[in-house]
Amino acid sequence: MRLAAVPPALPDLDAVNFARSLTAFDLAAQAPHFPGYPIYVLMARAFRFLGAGEILALALPGVALGGLAIPALGLALRPLVGEIPALTGAAIFALAPLAVLFGGAPSSDGAGLGALALVLAAHLSAARVLPMAARRGESHEGEGDRREGSAQDEIRRSVDGFSRYGALLLGAAAGLCVGIRPSFLPAMAFLPLLLSGSRLRWLLGAAAGVGAWLLPMVAISGPAELLRIATSFLAGHGSRWGGTIVARPALGDRLSDFGFDLAAANLGLPWAGAVHPARFGLALLVFAAGAALVVAWRRGLLPRGAASAAGLAILSCGPYAAWAFLGQNLEKARHLLPLAVGAAILLAAGLAALRELLPGRLSATAAALAPATLLLVSAPLAKAQGREASPAIRLVDWVSSALPAENAMIFTGEEARLFERYAPERRAARVGDPADLAASAQRLAAAGVAVYVTSAAPGMSSLRTELEPVAEFRCDRLIRSWSHDLRLFRFRPASSSKGTF
Repeated sequence: MRLAAVPPALPDLDAVNFARSLTAFDLAAQAPHFPGYPIYVLMARAFRFLGAGEILALALPGVALGGLAIPALGLALRPLVGEIPALTGAAIFALAPLAVLFGGAPSSDGAGLGALALVLAAHLSAARVLPMAARRGESHEGEGDRREGSAQDEIRRSVDGFSRYGALLLGAAAGLCVGIRPSFLPAMAFLPLLLSGSRLRWLLGAAAGVGAWLLPMVAISGPAELLRIATSFLAGHGSRWGGTIVARPALGDRLSDFGFDLAAANLGLPWAGAVHPARFGLALLVFAAGAALVVAWRRGLLPRGAASAAGLAILSCGPYAAWAFLGQNLEKARHLLPLAVGAAILLAAGLAALRELLPGRLSATAAALAPATLLLVSAPLAKAQGREASPAIRLVDWVSSALPAENAMIFTGEEARLFERYAPERRAARVGDPADLAASAQRLAAAGVAVYVTSAAPGMSSLRTELEPVAEFRCDRLIRSWSHDLRLFRFRPASSSKGTF
């Protein structure tokens, strides 16, 4: 299904930046933009070298890593929660709407999600070492001091072997994952807490994994230039354009966006504007699994493996959710992608708890219905993304065919990069300061230039009484939570305005 979601054209600014990086890795020229995503770019270049087209080469890392992560997650969950809950958890991760859409998108998000799922699956497998050792020790109680001592020696060797090598490898995997999608770091930062006695080795492995991609990037860009780019990017992200709580402090808006991103876009649950009947069926199943998880835990009936899986999911989701709420642009649902993995693991643990409380066919039926209902939600969205270009691309195409190339200026947002890519003969710009838009539009109009403004242009609201609607380009918000409704206006100074916005 991820291949079906590969779009027909580069959909946005980030995708264009990644496409430019296929031929030249240059952070100063935003090829790609900071922080560079070097492991992802390396993978995309490998697929390009093997003959994949530009868009497919950028999408295949997500398809490949997602394809590996789905069975890996199921295999890691199986000893902890049982076969049916494990299969269901893997299927939920495979079919979660946003995971499907970005699993086939020409961006680092899908590749980062697949890598994160592999890292969490590896940590789930590692979490079994101590409980399995403890059970082996218990099985030898009362069989004689010599045999018990031999068993304890075996346990100690097992744990020591993991401490020596496993924690290093787990940390290195996490460090490499950061090289695919650096913003996913909070989803892995607290995983060493699971590894009592091996945390330092995990951190050393993580440092080695980060160094494997950071040092070459420093060598390519130069230390001083990389520091300059990083400082500029982080300052802008944290204050002006990053959509953080500093730039968009209204808690009501952030909570509303967070709810939509997590429930409707990410997990396929019902929300305003997302009322497919399958969503309500899935919501009932999620509620039943969540309630069973809490009840079984309160009654002491939660299996040890399910508790371990749930603990890992919370340790990953909690810090990342806090980071996303405070430090990410919640208008872009993709910033909550890492929560899809944790949600799938939690659901698997909940189904294991439901099986303890309601043994028999009922819990098995619930487990089978969850992926079936999610398929009904995700399949149409994947088909739509793969069939139709993004609103930004349709805007560029319409302008190229309907407006004269001479004596026209278009003020827009991130779409300006798409004009550079697909319609370089058009004059399109993104103003750095929203306060400059009105003055620039007035100056050009006075000089006889036909000025157009899109709804994505910073400062557009200051011109609302002087804008005449021209065209509109839309898609389902569940496919693109941002820039899903782009409108094009002709700017007419107040003295000659023919309409209002």
